[in-house]
Amino acid sequence: MPTTNHFLTLYLIALCLIAPVASSHLDRRILAKTTPEAKIQEWMTIGKVVPTTSQVVIPLIKELKPVSKEFMYGVWHGGTFLGPLIYPVNWYGKRFTPTKVDPMLLRRPATGTIYSFKVLGLGKLGERTYENTTSAALLYDDNDIVDIFRRVNASAVAGIAFVPGGEQLAFWLTRVEGSVDIED
Repeated sequence: MPTTNHFLTLYLIALCLIAPVASSHLDRRILAKTTPEAKIQEWMTIGKVVPTTSQVVIPLIKELKPVSKEFMYGVWHGGTFLGPLIYPVNWYGKRFTPTKVDPMLLRRPATGTIYSFKVLGLGKLGERTYENTTSAALLYDDNDIVDIFRRVNASAVAGIAFVPGGEQLAFWLTRVEGSVDIED
């Protein structure tokens, strides 16, 4: 009799076989848009995990306009350009203040409560130059991760996380209007 692990394995195999085909078609349609902002906004409308890859999105992020540290103040809800990978945590987004940044806000599945996941530590806003453009950046306090941000529109940014080992991961954030209760 098949086990739960057997079904999970079959699901993952199907996901890896089908998602790249669907993603490829979607990528061609979106990449036909005229501006980097329009392309990224289209991907953002898809949902929390966008079916494309960082390798496709990062060249577009490089073309976006910079943002100031002050532009980033507030709570932001996010999503990733991870392709067909399974989303590993209930990531909600990030919170930026003039004195600190909560880089990992998570949502508890059972209650929907948003809390600051401090395993990666906190951070601060600074600026970094990337591809000859200086923009707001999240500098993690306790590790070598740096997130740079570029403007998509008045309430959205796209970012690139530079992680140890040279990997670059693309993500997006949309500004949350109003107050958000966050457990610290």
